[in-house]
Amino acid sequence: MIWRRPSKSGGLAPEHNPAPTPSRAVYGFILFLLSNFCLAMYLLFLLLPDSTLHSIGLNFFPQKYWAVAMPLYLCLTFFIMVAIVYPSLGRLHSIHPWDQYNPAGAKDMYTIYRKDLQEEPEGGVPPVHDMEPREIISYLSISS
Repeated sequence: MIWRRPSKSGGLAPEHNPAPTPSRAVYGFILFLLSNFCLAMYLLFLLLPDSTLHSIGLNFFPQKYWAVAMPLYLCLTFFIMVAIVYPSLGRLHSIHPWDQYNPAGAKDMYTIYRKDLQEEPEGGVPPVHDMEPREIISYLSISS
């Protein structure tokens, strides 16, 4: 892709697209270097013994426990959010089946019961219809 500056006298307006512009490329490269530097510092802090860190001049630093515990806490928090909290919020926003179940009123505008059908054609395929809730309950109670 060739980068052209829009002319000052009007011309073409710049297109807005997710392609990496030079400024985005610089920001991405800086973030890449910064994240690799932070990872290297974290691993050095985690793996070097305390005596080596003291000899370098680092006398005040957190306990090594937190270098292992914080990533575990973050992973556990993420797992709890994904596996428990997010599905629970979805369940809170849905209609509970025990609140809406009423066998007599389980009908909407698309429900067609057998009694609502016209006569079945002789020798033809019977039309599709919904089963009434009492039929379903009797079928389930007989089969179990």
